[in-house]
Amino acid sequence: MCGRTRWTREDVVTSTQDVARDLIDRGAIMERAVVLARCQSGGRGRGGKAWTSPPGGLWMTLVSRLASDISRRGLYPLVAGISAVDAVEHVTGLRPHLKWPNDLLLGEGKLGGILCETAGPFVLVGLGVNVCTGAMRIPSPPGSLQPVDLSRARPDMNCSEARGWVEAIARAFDVRMCAWEDCIGSRPSEILDAWKERSQMIGARVEVRTGREQFCATVLDLDVSGGLMVVDEAGSSRILHSADVSVRL
Repeated sequence: MCGRTRWTREDVVTSTQDVARDLIDRGAIMERAVVLARCQSGGRGRGGKAWTSPPGGLWMTLVSRLASDISRRGLYPLVAGISAVDAVEHVTGLRPHLKWPNDLLLGEGKLGGILCETAGPFVLVGLGVNVCTGAMRIPSPPGSLQPVDLSRARPDMNCSEARGWVEAIARAFDVRMCAWEDCIGSRPSEILDAWKERSQMIGARVEVRTGREQFCATVLDLDVSGGLMVVDEAGSSRILHSADVSVRL
């Protein structure tokens, strides 16, 4: 059972993750908090990659005290992905899907992303979602997915109406994270099953890039810690815990 969530709303910040860390350092968070910003000047994704965060998007960090079994902290990105898909669907009627380890996709475009970090006894779950940002006009690096906005997928909505989704998705995400966090220590298999139901990766051919190598593989499953189980072209099975993975079309 989650306690009451403390909400902090900002205009322009370097990163909601940075604001959340500052709140933790000042002892302002006891159990649970959300930091929500209109835009970020220094947003970042996994591996320190720059994350473009203009007005019109959902830029937030949810802070939660870590589950007692910290050996399962690798399940937090999965829980965050499940919660993000369900929150977006609940508010907009659109159902994104998940790409391991941290991408939220809509069709073939990148709708958003998740960044999980820890600070002392807390986990910081950063969530970014393109709502009505003009994402299609943002150039993407070669080989990366083209950003996509929720508003482009709902032509019946104008930008002013779509921006009303930001707070609603944030609140729905908080509620769903609270519900799923209870499963981390007691029912991890439910998390794995729910993530796979919201992804199209199992059985897919992928290209994997780690810091040391690049290879092609087929996705088999998720392991109990949230790692991606693959078999490479030589027939060797591997478990990935940190890598860039792209689906081969």
